[in-house]
Amino acid sequence: MLRLYPASFRKRYEGEAMLLIRDRFRDETGFVRRARLWWDLVVDALGGLPSAYRNSYGATEDLLSLGAASGPSFHVLVDEPLGQGSIFVAGMTSLMVLLLVAFELGRPIAYQSIYGANGQMSPVEAVVQRLNRGSAGDSGGSDFQQSSRAARAGGPGSQTPASGGSGSEAAMLMTSQSDKPAKMSFEVASIRVSKPGTFTPPNFALDGGDSYAPFADPGGQFLADFPLSVYIQFAYQLPASPERTEAMLARLPKWVTTDHFEIRAKADGHPTKDQMRLMLQSLLADRFGLVAHFETQETPVLALLLDKPGKTGPNLRSHAEGPPCNDHPDGPTPHSAMKADGVFPPDCGSFMLVPAANHEMMIGSRDATMKTIADTLPSVGRLGRPLVDETGLAGRFDFTMHWEREAASASQAWAEAPAELQGPTFQEALKDQLGLKLKATRAPVDFLVVDHVERPSEN
Repeated sequence: MLRLYPASFRKRYEGEAMLLIRDRFRDETGFVRRARLWWDLVVDALGGLPSAYRNSYGATEDLLSLGAASGPSFHVLVDEPLGQGSIFVAGMTSLMVLLLVAFELGRPIAYQSIYGANGQMSPVEAVVQRLNRGSAGDSGGSDFQQSSRAARAGGPGSQTPASGGSGSEAAMLMTSQSDKPAKMSFEVASIRVSKPGTFTPPNFALDGGDSYAPFADPGGQFLADFPLSVYIQFAYQLPASPERTEAMLARLPKWVTTDHFEIRAKADGHPTKDQMRLMLQSLLADRFGLVAHFETQETPVLALLLDKPGKTGPNLRSHAEGPPCNDHPDGPTPHSAMKADGVFPPDCGSFMLVPAANHEMMIGSRDATMKTIADTLPSVGRLGRPLVDETGLAGRFDFTMHWEREAASASQAWAEAPAELQGPTFQEALKDQLGLKLKATRAPVDFLVVDHVERPSEN
Protein backbone atom coordinates (compact mmCIF):
# COMPACT_ATOMS: atom_id res chain seq x y z
CA MET A 1 0.00 0.00 0.00
CA LEU A 2 2.88 2.40 0.70
CA ARG A 3 3.75 2.05 -2.98
CA LEU A 4 0.74 4.27 -3.67
CA TYR A 5 2.40 7.23 -1.93
CA PRO A 6 5.46 9.44 -2.67
CA ALA A 7 8.92 8.24 -1.68
CA SER A 8 9.35 10.98 0.93
CA PHE A 9 6.16 9.94 2.70
CA ARG A 10 7.02 6.25 2.47
CA LYS A 11 10.39 6.77 4.11
CA ARG A 12 9.00 8.81 7.01
CA TYR A 13 6.03 6.50 7.56
CA GLU A 14 8.16 3.32 7.47
CA GLY A 15 10.58 4.78 10.02
CA GLU A 16 7.83 5.74 12.43
CA ALA A 17 6.04 2.41 11.93
CA MET A 18 9.19 0.43 12.77
CA LEU A 19 9.74 2.51 15.93
CA LEU A 20 6.13 1.89 16.93
CA ILE A 21 6.40 -1.87 16.33
CA ARG A 22 9.63 -2.07 18.33
CA ASP A 23 8.17 -0.13 21.26
CA ARG A 24 4.91 -2.11 21.29
CA PHE A 25 6.63 -5.51 21.03
CA ARG A 26 8.86 -4.59 23.93
CA ASP A 27 5.81 -4.02 26.13
CA GLU A 28 3.60 -6.87 24.85
CA THR A 29 4.33 -10.48 25.83
CA GLY A 30 2.62 -13.70 24.89
CA PHE A 31 1.52 -15.07 21.54
CA VAL A 32 -2.11 -13.93 21.77
CA ARG A 33 -1.26 -10.35 22.74
CA ARG A 34 1.37 -10.04 20.01
CA ALA A 35 -1.03 -11.48 17.45
CA ARG A 36 -3.57 -8.86 18.52
CA LEU A 37 -0.86 -6.19 18.12
CA TRP A 38 -0.20 -7.28 14.52
CA TRP A 39 -3.92 -7.18 13.81
CA ASP A 40 -4.18 -3.64 15.19
CA LEU A 41 -1.23 -2.53 13.04
CA VAL A 42 -2.77 -4.02 9.88
CA VAL A 43 -6.14 -2.38 10.57
CA ASP A 44 -4.41 0.92 11.31
CA ALA A 45 -2.45 0.72 8.06
CA LEU A 46 -5.55 -0.08 5.99
CA GLY A 47 -7.73 2.62 7.51
CA GLY A 48 -5.23 5.27 8.52
CA LEU A 49 -2.74 5.59 5.68
CA PRO A 50 -4.86 7.89 3.47
CA SER A 51 -5.86 10.05 6.41
CA ALA A 52 -2.28 10.24 7.72
CA TYR A 53 -0.94 11.27 4.35
CA ARG A 54 -3.69 13.81 3.74
CA ASN A 55 -3.64 15.40 7.18
CA SER A 56 -0.01 15.17 8.20
CA TYR A 57 2.38 14.71 5.32
CA GLY A 58 0.58 15.14 2.04
CA ALA A 59 1.27 17.90 -0.40
CA THR A 60 -1.79 19.15 -2.21
CA GLU A 61 -0.09 19.12 -5.54
CA ASP A 62 0.74 15.40 -5.18
CA LEU A 63 -2.89 14.31 -4.93
CA LEU A 64 -6.05 14.21 -6.93
CA SER A 65 -8.86 14.83 -4.49
CA LEU A 66 -11.42 12.08 -4.92
CA GLY A 67 -13.62 12.62 -1.87
CA ALA A 68 -14.70 14.87 0.93
CA ALA A 69 -11.97 15.96 3.35
CA SER A 70 -14.13 14.95 6.30
CA GLY A 71 -14.04 11.22 5.51
CA PRO A 72 -11.35 8.72 4.59
CA SER A 73 -10.44 8.84 0.93
CA PHE A 74 -8.04 6.96 -1.30
CA HIS A 75 -5.75 8.79 -3.66
CA VAL A 76 -3.93 7.44 -6.68
CA LEU A 77 -0.58 9.07 -7.33
CA VAL A 78 -0.19 10.87 -10.60
CA ASP A 79 3.57 10.98 -10.65
CA GLU A 80 4.23 7.41 -9.41
CA PRO A 81 1.52 5.17 -10.84
CA LEU A 82 1.64 1.45 -10.13
CA GLY A 83 2.92 -0.66 -12.95
CA GLN A 84 1.36 -3.93 -14.06
CA GLY A 85 4.44 -5.79 -12.88
CA SER A 86 4.10 -4.43 -9.34
CA ILE A 87 0.43 -5.39 -9.21
CA PHE A 88 1.24 -8.90 -10.48
CA VAL A 89 4.06 -9.40 -7.95
CA ALA A 90 1.87 -8.17 -5.09
CA GLY A 91 -0.99 -10.43 -6.11
CA MET A 92 1.19 -13.52 -6.47
CA THR A 93 2.88 -12.83 -3.12
CA SER A 94 -0.49 -12.54 -1.38
CA LEU A 95 -1.70 -15.76 -3.01
CA MET A 96 1.43 -17.66 -1.93
CA VAL A 97 1.05 -16.45 1.66
CA LEU A 98 -2.58 -17.59 1.75
CA LEU A 99 -1.67 -21.00 0.30
CA LEU A 100 1.12 -21.49 2.84
CA VAL A 101 -1.18 -20.59 5.74
CA ALA A 102 -3.88 -22.96 4.48
CA PHE A 103 -1.32 -25.73 3.98
CA GLU A 104 0.10 -25.39 7.50
CA LEU A 105 -3.33 -25.33 9.14
CA GLY A 106 -4.52 -28.42 7.30
CA ARG A 107 -1.29 -30.43 7.33
CA PRO A 108 -1.23 -33.38 9.78
CA ILE A 109 1.52 -32.98 12.35
CA ALA A 110 3.60 -35.74 13.86
CA TYR A 111 3.00 -36.30 17.54
CA GLN A 112 3.71 -38.90 20.15
CA SER A 113 0.40 -40.67 20.28
CA ILE A 114 -1.34 -41.81 23.42
CA TYR A 115 -0.34 -45.33 22.52
CA GLY A 116 3.41 -44.85 22.39
CA ALA A 117 3.70 -44.77 18.58
CA ASN A 118 3.84 -41.91 16.14
CA GLY A 119 0.46 -40.85 14.81
CA GLN A 120 -0.95 -38.14 12.54
CA MET A 121 -3.24 -35.33 13.70
CA SER A 122 -4.02 -31.87 12.40
CA PRO A 123 -3.71 -28.90 14.79
CA VAL A 124 -7.50 -28.51 14.86
CA GLU A 125 -7.96 -32.18 15.77
CA ALA A 126 -5.32 -31.86 18.47
CA VAL A 127 -7.14 -28.90 20.03
CA VAL A 128 -10.50 -30.70 19.88
CA GLN A 129 -9.00 -33.78 21.52
CA ARG A 130 -7.55 -31.68 24.34
CA LEU A 131 -10.88 -29.91 24.86
CA ASN A 132 -12.82 -33.17 24.90
CA ARG A 133 -10.37 -34.66 27.38
CA GLY A 134 -10.65 -31.65 29.66
CA SER A 135 -14.47 -31.72 29.59
CA ALA A 136 -14.63 -35.32 30.81
CA GLY A 137 -15.49 -35.93 34.44
CA ASP A 138 -12.49 -35.20 36.65
CA SER A 139 -11.69 -37.20 39.72
CA GLY A 140 -8.58 -35.29 40.68
CA GLY A 141 -5.38 -33.83 39.36
CA SER A 142 -2.33 -35.78 38.33
CA ASP A 143 1.12 -35.74 39.88
CA PHE A 144 2.50 -37.96 37.16
CA GLN A 145 4.51 -36.97 34.12
CA GLN A 146 1.83 -37.28 31.47
CA SER A 147 2.82 -39.08 28.33
CA SER A 148 -0.27 -38.11 26.32
CA ARG A 149 -1.71 -41.57 26.56
CA ALA A 150 -5.22 -40.33 27.19
CA ALA A 151 -8.16 -42.49 26.16
CA ARG A 152 -11.85 -42.92 26.74
CA ALA A 153 -12.27 -46.39 28.16
CA GLY A 154 -14.00 -48.58 25.64
CA GLY A 155 -14.72 -45.76 23.21
CA PRO A 156 -13.40 -45.26 19.70
CA GLY A 157 -9.71 -44.56 19.72
CA SER A 158 -9.26 -45.58 23.33
CA GLN A 159 -6.46 -48.05 23.00
CA THR A 160 -3.91 -49.06 25.62
CA PRO A 161 -0.85 -51.27 25.78
CA ALA A 162 -1.86 -54.26 27.82
CA SER A 163 0.42 -55.41 30.56
CA GLY A 164 1.31 -59.03 30.37
CA GLY A 165 1.28 -61.24 27.32
CA SER A 166 2.39 -60.34 23.83
CA GLY A 167 0.16 -59.89 20.82
CA SER A 168 -2.81 -59.18 23.06
CA GLU A 169 -6.00 -58.01 21.38
CA ALA A 170 -6.72 -55.99 24.50
CA ALA A 171 -3.59 -54.03 23.64
CA MET A 172 -5.23 -53.05 20.36
CA LEU A 173 -7.57 -50.78 22.26
CA MET A 174 -4.62 -48.52 23.07
CA THR A 175 -2.26 -49.11 20.14
CA SER A 176 -4.34 -48.92 16.97
CA GLN A 177 -3.44 -46.08 14.64
CA SER A 178 -6.66 -46.22 12.63
CA ASP A 179 -8.97 -43.22 12.83
CA LYS A 180 -12.01 -45.32 13.73
CA PRO A 181 -10.98 -48.59 15.38
CA ALA A 182 -13.65 -51.22 15.73
CA LYS A 183 -15.60 -51.14 18.98
CA MET A 184 -16.46 -54.51 20.44
CA SER A 185 -19.56 -54.87 22.61
CA PHE A 186 -21.62 -57.58 24.24
CA GLU A 187 -24.91 -58.41 22.55
CA VAL A 188 -26.77 -58.20 25.85
CA ALA A 189 -25.60 -57.29 29.34
CA SER A 190 -27.12 -56.68 32.76
CA ILE A 191 -25.53 -55.16 35.86
CA ARG A 192 -27.00 -55.24 39.34
CA VAL A 193 -25.71 -54.55 42.83
CA SER A 194 -24.99 -57.82 44.62
CA LYS A 195 -26.95 -58.63 47.75
CA PRO A 196 -24.91 -58.66 50.98
CA GLY A 197 -23.61 -62.10 51.85
CA THR A 198 -24.03 -63.50 48.35
CA PHE A 199 -21.39 -64.30 45.75
CA THR A 200 -21.66 -65.62 42.21
CA PRO A 201 -18.46 -67.43 41.15
CA PRO A 202 -17.01 -66.29 37.80
CA ASN A 203 -17.21 -68.62 34.84
CA PHE A 204 -13.53 -67.94 34.08
CA ALA A 205 -10.61 -66.31 35.87
CA LEU A 206 -10.38 -62.52 35.55
CA ASP A 207 -6.59 -62.56 35.50
CA GLY A 208 -3.92 -61.22 33.19
CA GLY A 209 -3.50 -64.43 31.21
CA ASP A 210 -4.63 -64.92 27.63
CA SER A 211 -6.22 -68.33 28.16
CA TYR A 212 -9.47 -69.40 29.80
CA ALA A 213 -7.70 -72.41 31.35
CA PRO A 214 -8.18 -73.99 33.79
CA PHE A 215 -11.83 -73.18 33.03
CA ALA A 216 -13.76 -74.30 29.99
CA ASP A 217 -14.40 -71.98 27.06
CA PRO A 218 -17.33 -69.84 28.26
CA GLY A 219 -18.84 -69.72 24.79
CA GLY A 220 -19.33 -65.96 24.84
CA GLN A 221 -20.84 -65.93 28.34
CA PHE A 222 -19.48 -63.48 30.92
CA LEU A 223 -20.49 -64.02 34.53
CA ALA A 224 -18.80 -62.44 37.53
CA ASP A 225 -19.54 -60.83 40.89
CA PHE A 226 -16.76 -58.44 41.92
CA PRO A 227 -16.10 -54.79 42.80
CA LEU A 228 -15.64 -52.39 39.91
CA SER A 229 -11.90 -52.20 40.64
CA VAL A 230 -11.52 -55.88 39.69
CA TYR A 231 -13.37 -55.35 36.41
CA ILE A 232 -11.12 -52.40 35.55
CA GLN A 233 -7.98 -54.42 36.25
CA PHE A 234 -9.19 -57.26 34.04
CA ALA A 235 -10.49 -55.05 31.23
CA TYR A 236 -7.18 -53.22 30.92
CA GLN A 237 -5.03 -56.25 31.74
CA LEU A 238 -3.23 -54.36 34.50
CA PRO A 239 -0.19 -55.99 36.09
CA ALA A 240 -0.79 -57.63 39.45
CA SER A 241 1.32 -54.97 41.14
CA PRO A 242 0.07 -53.60 44.49
CA GLU A 243 1.86 -50.30 43.86
CA ARG A 244 0.12 -49.68 40.54
CA THR A 245 -3.24 -50.79 41.94
CA GLU A 246 -2.94 -48.52 44.98
CA ALA A 247 -1.99 -45.56 42.78
CA MET A 248 -5.14 -46.09 40.70
CA LEU A 249 -7.47 -46.62 43.68
CA ALA A 250 -6.18 -43.57 45.55
CA ARG A 251 -8.11 -41.34 43.13
CA LEU A 252 -11.39 -43.26 43.23
CA PRO A 253 -14.42 -43.18 45.54
CA LYS A 254 -14.59 -45.90 48.16
CA TRP A 255 -17.54 -47.72 46.61
CA VAL A 256 -15.35 -48.74 43.65
CA THR A 257 -13.62 -51.29 45.91
CA THR A 258 -16.38 -52.08 48.43
CA ASP A 259 -19.58 -52.49 46.38
CA HIS A 260 -19.95 -55.72 44.42
CA PHE A 261 -21.68 -55.78 41.04
CA GLU A 262 -22.95 -58.90 39.33
CA ILE A 263 -22.42 -58.69 35.59
CA ARG A 264 -24.10 -61.12 33.22
CA ALA A 265 -23.35 -60.62 29.55
CA LYS A 266 -23.47 -62.56 26.30
CA ALA A 267 -21.45 -62.20 23.11
CA ASP A 268 -21.85 -63.96 19.79
CA GLY A 269 -19.63 -66.90 18.96
CA HIS A 270 -16.57 -67.86 20.97
CA PRO A 271 -14.59 -64.66 21.63
CA THR A 272 -11.08 -64.90 22.99
CA LYS A 273 -10.22 -63.67 26.45
CA ASP A 274 -8.68 -60.53 25.00
CA GLN A 275 -11.86 -59.86 23.03
CA MET A 276 -13.78 -60.24 26.29
CA ARG A 277 -11.58 -57.48 27.70
CA LEU A 278 -12.45 -55.17 24.82
CA MET A 279 -16.15 -55.80 25.28
CA LEU A 280 -15.87 -55.21 29.03
CA GLN A 281 -14.10 -51.90 28.36
CA SER A 282 -17.06 -50.83 26.24
CA LEU A 283 -19.52 -51.97 28.90
CA LEU A 284 -17.72 -50.07 31.67
CA ALA A 285 -17.66 -46.93 29.53
CA ASP A 286 -21.36 -47.20 28.65
CA ARG A 287 -22.77 -48.18 32.04
CA PHE A 288 -20.28 -46.77 34.58
CA GLY A 289 -19.25 -43.73 32.50
CA LEU A 290 -15.64 -44.88 32.85
CA VAL A 291 -13.04 -42.54 31.36
CA ALA A 292 -9.40 -43.48 31.86
CA HIS A 293 -5.95 -42.88 30.47
CA PHE A 294 -2.43 -44.10 31.07
CA GLU A 295 0.34 -41.92 32.44
CA THR A 296 4.04 -42.70 32.64
CA GLN A 297 6.02 -41.96 35.79
CA GLU A 298 9.74 -42.32 36.35
CA THR A 299 9.63 -44.33 39.56
CA PRO A 300 11.75 -46.66 41.72
CA VAL A 301 11.45 -50.22 40.43
CA LEU A 302 13.10 -53.60 40.72
CA ALA A 303 14.75 -54.89 37.57
CA LEU A 304 14.41 -58.64 37.01
CA LEU A 305 17.78 -59.88 35.70
CA LEU A 306 19.52 -63.15 34.98
CA ASP A 307 21.82 -64.03 37.86
CA LYS A 308 24.27 -65.57 35.37
CA PRO A 309 24.22 -64.20 31.82
CA GLY A 310 22.64 -66.62 29.35
CA LYS A 311 21.67 -69.20 31.98
CA THR A 312 18.37 -69.83 33.74
CA GLY A 313 17.71 -71.82 36.90
CA PRO A 314 16.49 -75.43 37.09
CA ASN A 315 12.83 -74.45 37.56
CA LEU A 316 12.67 -72.04 34.60
CA ARG A 317 12.73 -73.64 31.18
CA SER A 318 11.51 -73.01 27.67
CA HIS A 319 7.93 -74.12 27.17
CA ALA A 320 8.98 -76.15 24.14
CA GLU A 321 11.04 -78.37 26.46
CA GLY A 322 8.09 -79.13 28.75
CA PRO A 323 4.85 -81.09 28.40
CA PRO A 324 2.32 -79.85 25.83
CA CYS A 325 -0.68 -77.79 26.84
CA ASN A 326 -4.12 -79.24 27.34
CA ASP A 327 -6.26 -77.32 24.87
CA HIS A 328 -9.56 -78.74 26.10
CA PRO A 329 -10.22 -78.23 29.82
CA ASP A 330 -12.90 -80.50 31.22
CA GLY A 331 -15.41 -78.09 32.74
CA PRO A 332 -16.25 -74.79 34.37
CA THR A 333 -14.33 -75.49 37.58
CA PRO A 334 -10.54 -75.43 37.95
CA HIS A 335 -8.63 -78.66 37.66
CA SER A 336 -6.80 -80.08 40.62
CA ALA A 337 -3.56 -78.30 41.42
CA MET A 338 -1.42 -81.22 40.31
CA LYS A 339 -1.96 -83.69 37.51
CA ALA A 340 -1.30 -87.35 38.02
CA ASP A 341 1.91 -86.97 36.04
CA GLY A 342 3.14 -84.28 38.45
CA VAL A 343 2.79 -81.36 36.02
CA PHE A 344 2.18 -78.04 37.79
CA PRO A 345 0.15 -76.13 37.01
CA PRO A 346 -2.02 -78.58 35.10
CA ASP A 347 -3.07 -76.08 32.41
CA CYS A 348 -1.30 -73.44 30.37
CA GLY A 349 -1.96 -69.75 30.19
CA SER A 350 -2.63 -69.03 33.86
CA PHE A 351 -0.78 -68.63 37.14
CA MET A 352 -1.49 -70.85 40.12
CA LEU A 353 -0.54 -70.13 43.74
CA VAL A 354 -1.00 -72.93 46.29
CA PRO A 355 0.21 -73.69 49.84
CA ALA A 356 3.09 -76.15 50.05
CA ALA A 357 4.75 -78.06 52.88
CA ASN A 358 6.59 -76.36 55.77
CA HIS A 359 4.65 -73.11 55.56
CA GLU A 360 5.85 -72.54 52.03
CA MET A 361 3.99 -71.16 49.04
CA MET A 362 4.35 -72.42 45.48
CA ILE A 363 3.60 -70.49 42.34
CA GLY A 364 3.82 -71.70 38.78
CA SER A 365 2.77 -71.06 35.22
CA ARG A 366 3.18 -72.67 31.83
CA ASP A 367 3.51 -71.07 28.41
CA ALA A 368 4.11 -67.58 29.88
CA THR A 369 6.30 -64.72 28.70
CA MET A 370 8.92 -63.19 30.97
CA LYS A 371 6.98 -59.94 30.94
CA THR A 372 3.90 -61.73 32.27
CA ILE A 373 6.00 -63.40 34.95
CA ALA A 374 7.50 -60.04 35.95
CA ASP A 375 4.03 -58.48 36.09
CA THR A 376 2.69 -61.26 38.34
CA LEU A 377 5.48 -61.83 40.87
CA PRO A 378 4.96 -58.54 42.79
CA SER A 379 1.49 -59.68 43.83
CA VAL A 380 2.90 -62.68 45.72
CA GLY A 381 6.35 -61.48 46.72
CA ARG A 382 5.33 -58.15 48.28
CA LEU A 383 8.33 -56.49 46.72
CA GLY A 384 7.41 -52.92 47.57
CA ARG A 385 8.18 -51.76 44.02
CA PRO A 386 6.95 -52.57 40.52
CA LEU A 387 8.97 -55.27 38.76
CA VAL A 388 10.40 -54.65 35.29
CA ASP A 389 11.62 -57.46 33.05
CA GLU A 390 15.22 -56.87 31.97
CA THR A 391 16.23 -60.50 31.49
CA GLY A 392 16.37 -60.21 27.71
CA LEU A 393 14.71 -63.63 27.45
CA ALA A 394 12.34 -64.00 24.50
CA GLY A 395 9.81 -66.73 23.90
CA ARG A 396 7.54 -68.54 26.35
CA PHE A 397 8.46 -70.40 29.52
CA ASP A 398 7.30 -72.83 32.19
CA PHE A 399 8.31 -72.24 35.80
CA THR A 400 7.63 -73.20 39.39
CA MET A 401 8.96 -71.54 42.52
CA HIS A 402 8.46 -72.14 46.25
CA TRP A 403 9.50 -70.00 49.21
CA GLU A 404 8.67 -69.68 52.87
CA ARG A 405 5.44 -67.81 53.44
CA GLU A 406 6.72 -65.57 56.23
CA ALA A 407 9.52 -64.36 54.00
CA ALA A 408 6.99 -62.60 51.81
CA SER A 409 5.98 -60.44 54.76
CA ALA A 410 9.30 -58.61 54.83
CA SER A 411 8.96 -54.98 53.80
CA GLN A 412 11.60 -55.42 51.12
CA ALA A 413 12.16 -58.74 49.39
CA TRP A 414 15.81 -57.89 48.69
CA ALA A 415 16.57 -57.31 52.38
CA GLU A 416 18.18 -60.08 54.44
CA ALA A 417 15.70 -62.60 55.83
CA PRO A 418 15.10 -62.95 59.58
CA ALA A 419 17.18 -65.66 61.24
CA GLU A 420 14.14 -67.73 62.27
CA LEU A 421 13.13 -68.48 58.68
CA GLN A 422 13.91 -72.08 57.71
CA GLY A 423 12.92 -72.13 54.04
CA PRO A 424 14.17 -70.00 51.17
CA THR A 425 13.23 -66.35 51.06
CA PHE A 426 11.56 -64.95 47.98
CA GLN A 427 14.85 -63.55 46.74
CA GLU A 428 16.72 -66.80 47.43
CA ALA A 429 14.07 -68.77 45.55
CA LEU A 430 14.37 -66.45 42.56
CA LYS A 431 18.13 -66.96 42.43
CA ASP A 432 18.42 -70.68 43.21
CA GLN A 433 15.31 -71.98 41.44
CA LEU A 434 14.83 -69.58 38.52
CA GLY A 435 18.34 -68.18 38.08
CA LEU A 436 17.05 -64.63 38.47
CA LYS A 437 17.91 -61.70 40.70
CA LEU A 438 16.50 -58.29 41.61
CA LYS A 439 18.25 -54.95 41.25
CA ALA A 440 16.90 -51.67 42.59
CA THR A 441 16.79 -48.96 39.91
CA ARG A 442 14.50 -46.40 38.32
CA ALA A 443 12.46 -46.79 35.15
CA PRO A 444 9.35 -45.38 33.45
CA VAL A 445 6.23 -47.24 34.58
CA ASP A 446 2.71 -46.97 33.17
CA PHE A 447 -0.11 -46.21 35.61
CA LEU A 448 -3.82 -46.26 34.78
CA VAL A 449 -5.55 -43.06 35.88
CA VAL A 450 -9.35 -43.02 36.08
CA ASP A 451 -10.62 -39.56 35.12
CA HIS A 452 -14.32 -40.23 35.69
CA VAL A 453 -16.53 -43.00 37.00
CA GLU A 454 -20.07 -43.15 38.30
CA ARG A 455 -22.48 -45.72 39.66
CA PRO A 456 -23.96 -47.91 36.92
CA SER A 457 -26.99 -46.83 34.96
CA GLU A 458 -30.21 -48.81 35.06
CA ASN A 459 -30.52 -51.97 32.94
